[in-house]
Amino acid sequence: MGKFVIKKVVDLGFLGEDWNGCNIVVTPLVVKELKEIQGLEALDTSDSNAVQQSVETMIDIIGRHFVSGRGFDGVNKVAILKDDIEELSFEILSACLKAMAGTADPKL
Repeated sequence: MGKFVIKKVVDLGFLGEDWNGCNIVVTPLVVKELKEIQGLEALDTSDSNAVQQSVETMIDIIGRHFVSGRGFDGVNKVAILKDDIEELSFEILSACLKAMAGTADPKL
């Protein structure tokens, strides 16, 4: 996390009606961290080692920037904890990375 604290709220309502009111709060990436995510999008998915390393990098980066969250467990809205990151869908993790990199809708 950088010297200046900024929080980005990723609205998870795009996952469906049950997820309305759910979100994940993250802090944005700082410039020196951009090197870590370069190449994640241009990944050769035929290389299983590269995919595994990429997923581990993504989980690590989001974990370092995770502040809080709220999700839907199929019955209730519950807290999302840092330890839950590996249980989230790739769609959620991707939305978090986009918000952290500043490439998502600024209204997040």
